[in-house]
Amino acid sequence: MRSFASAFVSVCLFLSLSAHAVDELVMLSADDGIAGDGLGDSVAVSGDLLIAGASFADIGANETEGAAYVFEVDPNGDWAQVAKITAPDGVEFDQFGFAVALESDTAVIGAKGSPVGPNSSQGAAYVFRHAPGDTTSWSLVKKLTATTQIGNIAEYGTAVDISGDSIIVGSQKGGTGSTGGLAFIYDRDAGGADNWGEVKLLVDDVFDNNANFGVAVAIDGDTAVVGASFLDQQQFNNEGGFYVYHRDEGGADQWGQTNRIYATATRGSARFGRGIDIEGNTIAVGSWNYGTDQLSGTGRVYLFDNATGTPGDWTEVTSVDTPVLESTAFFGQSLALVGTTVVAGAAGRLNRQGEAHAFEKDTGGLFNWGLIESYTASDGEDTDSLGFSVAATEDHIALGAPGNGAGAVYVYAGPGGGSITDSDDDSIGDDVDNCTFAPNPAQIDVDGDGFGNACDADLNNDCVVNFVDLGILRSVFFTPDTLADFNGDGVVNFVDLGAMRAAFFAAPGPSAVGLGCP
Repeated sequence: MRSFASAFVSVCLFLSLSAHAVDELVMLSADDGIAGDGLGDSVAVSGDLLIAGASFADIGANETEGAAYVFEVDPNGDWAQVAKITAPDGVEFDQFGFAVALESDTAVIGAKGSPVGPNSSQGAAYVFRHAPGDTTSWSLVKKLTATTQIGNIAEYGTAVDISGDSIIVGSQKGGTGSTGGLAFIYDRDAGGADNWGEVKLLVDDVFDNNANFGVAVAIDGDTAVVGASFLDQQQFNNEGGFYVYHRDEGGADQWGQTNRIYATATRGSARFGRGIDIEGNTIAVGSWNYGTDQLSGTGRVYLFDNATGTPGDWTEVTSVDTPVLESTAFFGQSLALVGTTVVAGAAGRLNRQGEAHAFEKDTGGLFNWGLIESYTASDGEDTDSLGFSVAATEDHIALGAPGNGAGAVYVYAGPGGGSITDSDDDSIGDDVDNCTFAPNPAQIDVDGDGFGNACDADLNNDCVVNFVDLGILRSVFFTPDTLADFNGDGVVNFVDLGAMRAAFFAAPGPSAVGLGCP
């Protein structure tokens, strides 16, 4: 029997861990989705756009051809689907949308089951760009396929990423003989403008034919990283590892290898390298099958730092776990870095309901990555798999939940403040609302001073509500005067008088666009 003291400590611990949990700002779904499409099995965010893969979606009569959906957020923080992208040459079992990447107007979409020549599942990746100023119109720029023999079931397009003028594509089963996966780097203008020509073929340097090299990839500026989640640290242990490449290592644009890295504390079959991301001088790597002697598959995320900025000077600084360890939580299967924050999914938590956690550098001590937020779904259910995919910017965090019916993507505020705050819940974001704390959905502003009627009892515009304004209001009592009709019900009455009294001796507003008052 547990003592009262130990029970009290457990309750306090639970409360402290739960205090950070937040629900989504919005849940996104496809306008034509059906059960099993898997929307959210991949997700990417850039600026006001979000793209999510639904790799099990049927297109016409083609089973599991796959699709990708584009959503856009407006200045008020409202999200809407603006496009559905499919492969122009798609066939059944392509799994188009298994992986997605997005930067500015360019999207990269992996289709790991796409046939190429005689190879039934060699795989492909597609580069699309939206028309200038029109996010509803996306055109194919280039279909990428491997230029080298990579085998029948290579699953090229398992993982994709884009940074500036460079794209990286993983092929986790690519290669022949002793090669355990491949990765390819493309440059935008290699071979011609917008040609996206191949500039480098990457391979694991120990020729582990079971390495799963390319299962995860990421690129940021001049540095690329490739996960190899079955790479042996000790022979036949399949602990996993990852590789680092630099654009000018070995010569200009040579993309030479600078590192092969294993976790300092790992276990057999930990799948280290399955989730991976890089931003600046930080690399985050997931090890989703890491476990303890008592619990299997709890998962772990490792953080690496390059303090000097010298290519190859990467050091493991710490690792982080979920706040509550649970078997088959699979924490770190997916993750994303943004600034000094890492967000990692735990899609297996709570009978696969799923959740995610954010950790911030230097929280709780120098170089310590401390928990700052946990993300759950307000309508979460078993098998939703929230956090199966993760994407993050300073404004938005997106978590895929492909098991939620047709699939869904949940959007949360990012570490920089996130989607637009709407303090008065009138569907007008605070950054553009002419009455920040008083609902004014029609944004009525009769005198045009930038203060909406709902928060502007200053009828003579001297920046203070006082007896002068009260006199003006009394003169138009029981009339349809639009200036003094603060609530817009068509008549000046005691409701408006009450609003004026509540604002007495105060300035109008507050308003994001108010003019002329301090």
